Amino acid sequence: MESEGDFTNWSEPRNVGYPFNSSKDDIYYTPADNSDTEGYISSDRESLCCLEVFNVKREYLYS
Repeated sequence: MESEGDFTNWSEPRNVGYPFNSSKDDIYYTPADNSDTEGYISSDRESLCCLEVFNVKREYLYS
């Protein structure tokens, strides 16, 4: 989920989808560009105990 705010007012949270959201604890997302196609997250998606930093990029497949 993603929301923007200033500690008083926040936008409605939105699910940014895979690969940004997974079934694990994905927190502290930081976008790397203005198009929401690439960013960095800390997650325990490949760990048994601890958070790690991942670069994630959304790719679109067309058939």
